[in-house]
Amino acid sequence: MYELKFIADLVEEQLVKGHLRWLANFSEIRKDYPVEDITFPIYASGGLQEKGFFLSKIYSALVVPKYKVHLLLYSSPEINPNFLRKIILALKHKFGSEDWIFVVLVQWQPIGKALKESIEGVEDKTVGIAAYGVGAKEMVTS
Repeated sequence: MYELKFIADLVEEQLVKGHLRWLANFSEIRKDYPVEDITFPIYASGGLQEKGFFLSKIYSALVVPKYKVHLLLYSSPEINPNFLRKIILALKHKFGSEDWIFVVLVQWQPIGKALKESIEGVEDKTVGIAAYGVGAKEMVTS
């Protein structure tokens, strides 16, 4: 699936260029990041603290919470709800309970009803899931 690899490369490029700063200030980007027995093609970590002018740094230090943010991309021809559950549990085990975790799932097949319901049913407020069905050009978020 050349297209899935290409999407991972595009996401990595956007992270490196800083185009995802609206989500967090990512300070670390890794490829092929292992968590338990799952390997994520792209992993980025950072925080909400601003790195800019003096006044921005003061405002950020006094007002903005110091949450750690993790962004992970996983691509596969097809992802099922059981595997999504396995991903969430592995990430919650790996990272702290106060860390924010954003998972981007990219699959070639259209997003099935069971996976869509699983994503929309995620009740953990520190975990965000976005799934893209490339073949059908559809998206589901938690």
